[in-house]
This record gives sequence, C-alpha cells and structure tokens, in this order.
Amino acid sequence: MAAVAVLVVTCPCALSLATPTAMLTSAGLLARHGVLVRRLQALEALASIDTVIFDKTGTLTEARMGLRGVTTRAGVTSAEALQLAGALAQHSLHPVSRALVLAAGSELPDPAFASGTLKVFDIREFAGQGLEGRLTDLPVPGALGLVRLGSARFCRLDGPDHSLRVYLADVSGWLAGFDLDEVLRPDAHEAVARLHKAGFAVQMLSGDNDAAARRAADRLGIQQVQGDCTPTPSWSICRCCNSRAARCSWSGTA
Repeated sequence: MAAVAVLVVTCPCALSLATPTAMLTSAGLLARHGVLVRRLQALEALASIDTVIFDKTGTLTEARMGLRGVTTRAGVTSAEALQLAGALAQHSLHPVSRALVLAAGSELPDPAFASGTLKVFDIREFAGQGLEGRLTDLPVPGALGLVRLGSARFCRLDGPDHSLRVYLADVSGWLAGFDLDEVLRPDAHEAVARLHKAGFAVQMLSGDNDAAARRAADRLGIQQVQGDCTPTPSWSICRCCNSRAARCSWSGTA
C-alpha cells in the first residue's frame, strides 16, 4: 500500500493504473474465494446493485436428491421399506436411485443391508420408469417375489405420477412411497438471509419447471421466483418507455 501511495503522488500516470490494478486485485481475491468475475467493469457496478438474482440448480441447491419422507402400507415400517428400496436401487445410477441408496445406507445402518444379505435376482431397469427384481430373505412380511420400484404406472398403481415421488410395490400392490426433493447447499439459507438483512431484494430464476423452482424458493424465503426459463431472454429494453417488457406500456406495440 505504501508503494502504491508513493506512485500515485509522484507520478500522475499512476492514476491511470490505479483503477485496473484495483480491479485485478479484487478479481484475484474473489477468485480465491470461488467467485469468477467475467467482466472487470462489473466491479464498479456493485455499489449500485439493489437486487440479487440466483440460479437454482447447482447454485442454491446441490446436484443431488434427498429423501424427505416415507409412507407405507399397514404392517410395513419405514425402515423395512427403505431397506428394500435400497436393495433394488443400488443396481441403478439414476439420481433418484442414488438418493434412496444413500438414505438406506446412512439413515438405516442395518447390518442386513450393509452386509448385502438382501439378494436381488433377475434385476431389470426400464429407462424412465423404474426397476424390478426378485428378492429373497426380505425383511418385509409378504413381500416375496417380484418387487418394483419406480413410477406409479410402472408399479401398476392408481394415482398420478410425480417426478419427486417414487413408489415401491410387490405382487400384492403398493408397499411404500418415497418423497424426494433437491438438497439445498449448506450455506444457501445464510447467504439469502444475509442479503435480505443487508437490504437487497433476492430473486430466483431457473430452467427447471416452475413448481420445483417455487419449492426451493419457499424453503429459502425467496418471494420472487420464475421457473421454465431459457438462456435466451424473451424480452428487450423498449426504446419508448425504457422497460423490459414484451409490450410497450406507452404505445401498446410489441
């Protein structure tokens, strides 16, 4: 700092170097904290920012699913259903299957599951639908034979399919349902809360469907959210009213 001060005082030309030097130093500091600056001029605009807009997937959420709840038929416990689902799901690389395997292994450290005594035969995976297989030595009474894990239609069950709900069924019908959702980043709540406390308006844009975007926004306390977005903007700045809208508020023209 002393060297920079001497340069500014003794050499007027140093004034022209001060701004780019400060920008490069700031960009380097941000990079060491995991923030990539695409345009250095953006640093000058930070003082006038009043709104922060986040992407959802991979920014506020992690790139994985998490188990939020389990419902079962009478006589079947959540632990038994999850253990059985995990035995099937471990034969798939689908994100939903990975979430069930993780839940079965971490939330249910059952010796039977850990040691792999739940044997799966004739395992088959149907893309976009689910898994089926035949299991023996099951911890679920009456669940011998063919077991299916996947959508309601794949499990031959009545009811609407939902991208965040997975069903488990055997030859007798419905066994269990698993509700999943995206996993929020550990620091997402704190980041949004600190921005709100600092007086910034916080919004979310996402290419995911609107319902999924709103679920994540509600969990983070973000009021303004828009899903089903594309990388190409559907608006432009109107030369007449200087607004970002599809139709001019003055002339009414598109």
